[in-house]
Amino acid sequence: MSELEVHALRVGAWVSRAGLGLWLDDRRLYRDGQAALKSKIATALDRRRLERDWDQLVDGVAEELLAIPTRHPDLPVDELGASLYALGEHLDLLQFEVLWAWGRDDAVTLEGLIRNTEQEATRAYDVALAMTCAALHGVLARLPDIAEGFSWSTGLAVITDEVRSVMVQAGDRGAHNDLEARYRRFVAGALDRLDRWSVDGPMSHQNLSSAYVSLGVRPRTGSADVVMPIVDALESSRHLLVLGGPGAGKSTLLRWLAIHAAQDEPHASRPRPVPFFVRAAELRDEADPVRQLVLSAVHPVPRPPDEWVRELLTRGSALVLVDGLDEIPVRGRSGGWRWLAEVAKRFPKARVVVTTRPSALPKPSVATLFDVVELAPMDSTQIREFVWHWCEANPNMDDDRRDTLYRMVAENPQVAHLTTNPLMCRLLCELLSRRSTVPSGVSELYKAVWDLRVHHHGHRVATGRHLRLSPREKSALLEQVAYRLVTEKRSEVDRKWVVALLGRELRTMSQVRCSPEEALDELIGPGTVLRESAEGRIEFLHRTFRDYLAAQAAVHQGSVELLVRLSHEEQWDDLVAMAAARLAPDDFEHLMNGLLDRAATEAGYRTRLLNVARECATLRPDLREATLDRIAFLGQSGVAAPASTSPVPRLVVAIDIANYTRRASAHQLAVQGALYDILRGAFDESGCPWETCTVEGRGDGVVVLAPPHADSGLISTLLPQAFARALKRHNAMRSTDGRLDVRMALAQEEPGDRKPGRDGAAVVRAMRMVDSLAVRKALRESIAPLAVILSDPLHKRLGGDEAAAYQLCSVIAKETVMNAWVRTFGGGKQRRSRGLDQRASGLRLPFKAAEVVDRAHADVAQRASTISLDQVMRRAARAVPAKDAWSALHRPGIDVIVELDLAAGRAAWQAEECVRGGAAAVAVPIGPPADFAAVRAAIDVPLLYQDVVVSSYQVHEARALGADLVLLTAAAVVPGALARLVGLVESLGMTPVIDVHTLSEAGQALETGASVICVNARRFGGTTDSEGALDHILPELPLEVVKIARGGIRGPEELVARTGTGLDAVVLDGVFREGTGDPQRAIRQMVSAGELRWEHHQAGGDRPSPHLG
Repeated sequence: MSELEVHALRVGAWVSRAGLGLWLDDRRLYRDGQAALKSKIATALDRRRLERDWDQLVDGVAEELLAIPTRHPDLPVDELGASLYALGEHLDLLQFEVLWAWGRDDAVTLEGLIRNTEQEATRAYDVALAMTCAALHGVLARLPDIAEGFSWSTGLAVITDEVRSVMVQAGDRGAHNDLEARYRRFVAGALDRLDRWSVDGPMSHQNLSSAYVSLGVRPRTGSADVVMPIVDALESSRHLLVLGGPGAGKSTLLRWLAIHAAQDEPHASRPRPVPFFVRAAELRDEADPVRQLVLSAVHPVPRPPDEWVRELLTRGSALVLVDGLDEIPVRGRSGGWRWLAEVAKRFPKARVVVTTRPSALPKPSVATLFDVVELAPMDSTQIREFVWHWCEANPNMDDDRRDTLYRMVAENPQVAHLTTNPLMCRLLCELLSRRSTVPSGVSELYKAVWDLRVHHHGHRVATGRHLRLSPREKSALLEQVAYRLVTEKRSEVDRKWVVALLGRELRTMSQVRCSPEEALDELIGPGTVLRESAEGRIEFLHRTFRDYLAAQAAVHQGSVELLVRLSHEEQWDDLVAMAAARLAPDDFEHLMNGLLDRAATEAGYRTRLLNVARECATLRPDLREATLDRIAFLGQSGVAAPASTSPVPRLVVAIDIANYTRRASAHQLAVQGALYDILRGAFDESGCPWETCTVEGRGDGVVVLAPPHADSGLISTLLPQAFARALKRHNAMRSTDGRLDVRMALAQEEPGDRKPGRDGAAVVRAMRMVDSLAVRKALRESIAPLAVILSDPLHKRLGGDEAAAYQLCSVIAKETVMNAWVRTFGGGKQRRSRGLDQRASGLRLPFKAAEVVDRAHADVAQRASTISLDQVMRRAARAVPAKDAWSALHRPGIDVIVELDLAAGRAAWQAEECVRGGAAAVAVPIGPPADFAAVRAAIDVPLLYQDVVVSSYQVHEARALGADLVLLTAAAVVPGALARLVGLVESLGMTPVIDVHTLSEAGQALETGASVICVNARRFGGTTDSEGALDHILPELPLEVVKIARGGIRGPEELVARTGTGLDAVVLDGVFREGTGDPQRAIRQMVSAGELRWEHHQAGGDRPSPHLG
């Protein structure tokens, strides 16, 4: 027998002794093993069987240990022999109390207990220890659990094969322990550095692990005084989303977390997780989320194996750190959030921390998987610590300069508003170490630091070699690099890209005598703001510097129109504000007019645009007061000053609703709102985004000015066709009173026009064309819903077939005499028959459903005649912020939403009964505002505004009443209008709930990006249930969508029995009707059924038989 076999059999015997000792709770068995067990067995035959089975188990463990070199050929045999000897020696000395404290939890925990008392940690030892602990755990898992007595009916031989199998798996994991140690060392080494940059060049090296100033975080909702260390927040939450503005320290925070986790303490009670640090901008696109993590994370060469990473994620031993989701361009960002959601759902034990700017928050369907916190502003202690570390790293700071800087930054109340985050502190230290004048604001600080850097760096470079670029030239080049990076939505580029750009710019600088390569070398390096990685990638030291220089470029190029046009995009927020701080007063006024004009006409972007305008105003003390007054007025009224006009010829579209004044007043507002919805969709479909147009209501019609440089000929071709299609869909869903006949005129500003813009000659022409006899006659004599009249210059720009479809006509009105061209869309040339509507073709809503929609339009018109939209919007602006309804509906189990019965009276009492019964939310049908107010005052759960929503008026009304969710019926509006209503609801802070009756409606709902969908089993406009609607639609909805059922579930038993549909909540109605019994008891039964359904689903069993009180 070889020495290696002796050591392996010794370990196998220990596994048998320990297993039986722990199984029977007998210290003597653990000490003496087989000899002690024989005394418990009565017959000789059973004793002989015990000896055979005992030897078989010992041999099985030993054979698997001896097979380690075969399965892991990279382990030397002599290292294995020494490791098995050391392990056997240690196990024989191991006290029974250590094993008893283990509690049989799992093999990994046992490894930690044994390893804490043993210093040797070779790779072979790790593999052998893992296999031994797995064998013991396997023995205990298979032995029968007896309270007293002893039966040898099972036998040790029965479990030997299973024990050998788990040992093989554990051996593979043990082999990974060495990989884990190497990976931890790499991460710590790669990230444990603190970049301190200064105009004086390199600063003394500092390790991030020792020089990091620990920042606090606080919940995004709640008291601002609740600040906790990031480590504490991570202890209480496995999935954490950390928000922070520019320079808040998000990247440094994640790097410190990675280092903190990588530096595992050998004798800690619980090992720290293995960190995987991912820069979001470098996130790879892979189908398998684990493979995507392996390819994207900072890693050594070669990369770690996928299965090792998967195992760490599965058992909760991984810490995934994703830095800067806002750095991913908007179009590609959803892929990053989907990957994070997949990781969080597939590996619920893994810890995930993500950082982003607040403007890049994900949709609720993803955000609910994370606890959201934000980085708190630095306090006085943190500021003092930061200044101390900065001075320690700067070799030029003597004691006197250090004391002076300390007083100016850490103890000066005049700069308190500039020391809220690490970046601002760093800039102040850099600036005030060289001058004593304190900047008045953020903009002045950036300018002062930049001027210091560009001039001082030039002086420093010039002392060492010939200076090729002046400070002005250097600024101009860096501005262009920054501007291109922002406009192309890049965070870093390769060296060739920058060299090519500099080459084009240098050709316009005849006075510069250097090559693009030489210029780039001068722009890179300590003391400037560009740096080059080892892989040849060029990036700015900080995104804030990039945005500042890009803003400077926009100012110098006079790109105010560009700033206005892109101000709704989140990556332009800071850039627009920085540019505003540098604009001349006239240009600043132009910028604010553009922002406020867009905010007045683009409801979907209004909140973001107003925030940008407000940020611009705060950076201009000279113009702040007047500008903030205008913003406040717009926020309340929705009306802004007219936008500045452009001399570039623009397309003008005039639209008029036929027979508008003959309609009942209750229907006029409804059809006007429908017209705007159809127009918006048609313009978007024609390639001319509605948000870029100037829109003005004119009584029974509207005038739209397309943006400058829009292709008038193309729009003239596509717009009537798109409008006609949308109009046809609208009319098919309405009864006679709700349908639209429309006249449309298209004209273009011409060089001889006296005045362009809203009140220009082209607008007058278009208005006279749309009111002309020719277009009125064309609409009247056709069954088509749309008649279009084109000016002669536009008609000449149409294609042959398209132009031939128009007929020449004359327009004579006042001083206007002109030729024009007319045609109809959406029908034939038959004459209309009185009393008979021949236009409707295709599918229509059932008659009752059409009546419901028409009645909703009429109701809205009636309410708007009493309280105007402006008044409602002002009330909505003053309302308490909406509650987080998404979280309330995304808890484990099936939540219950209870619908009130306002006709039964006592609305507040009904709401309180709902809460006492355990309802997650309360649905309040539209009724007297006093009832909604009483409900809102009585309870603190989310409220659902329940009405047939057909207008933006109702959305603002919901917010004014204090609603947190808004029910949007997909069948009540056209698809484009549904998406816009969803956007408006979300922009006001509420959660849209889309009510669908069919799979096609569910598809339309998903296209809007909504994250809560209510599958309504009741036919729209009816009171009966549609059989199978829930089973047909619910399984087709994505996992991340909150799924609500309305109708089709008539009691707790049906709720418990419903499986396989992923249901999250159910709407319960009728509990407050007279004669239905105790409403609180009925609600509690449904809530209990939802909880029981969840517990049963988690257990994986069959349908239970509930016993509900």
